[in-house]
Amino acid sequence: MMRFVVGSVVFVASFAGAAVAQPITYEVRGGMYEQEIIAYVNGAPVQALVPETGISNKILEADFDGDGQVDLLHSWSGGGNCCAPSYAVLSLQGGRFVNVTHPEF
Repeated sequence: MMRFVVGSVVFVASFAGAAVAQPITYEVRGGMYEQEIIAYVNGAPVQALVPETGISNKILEADFDGDGQVDLLHSWSGGGNCCAPSYAVLSLQGGRFVNVTHPEF
């Protein structure tokens, strides 16, 4: 019986030190050409990205880099019919948000 109790304590203690993923959701706020991407980390709003120009759209929220935290696939364009949108993944890495574009994938 003692062996079972000690084994259970060791098993539970091993999970106590594991990193727990923070729940993250994303929102695009603002009018055309004045947008910002807000991330809600544990329910608290954080300004994750202010695109330089253009129109931003939220495409998909998923864990793209396998770190257990939700990332955002988003697009932006200059508007109009001239150019196709560009895409990037916004990810929380090392306590800050990083916007990764295609050449960096």
